[in-house]
Amino acid sequence: MNPSFRVQVASFPDRDDLVVEIWWGSERVAELRREDAGPQIELYSHQSGWWDFPYAEFLAVLQRAGEKLEK
Repeated sequence: MNPSFRVQVASFPDRDDLVVEIWWGSERVAELRREDAGPQIELYSHQSGWWDFPYAEFLAVLQRAGEKLEK
């Protein structure tokens, strides 16, 4: 089975607001959060050194995550 993207809203005690996480299979790829300067994205490194995603799928998941962040 090929991995797929998953978007998950999360709350952490060290964050003022909710964050939106992007997962690829069982690995966290990124976290979107609100900051005074606007939305920010934090990218995480991959265990094997790099990520390789289908471009259209990655853009679509970023859009979904951004929409969840705005709610």
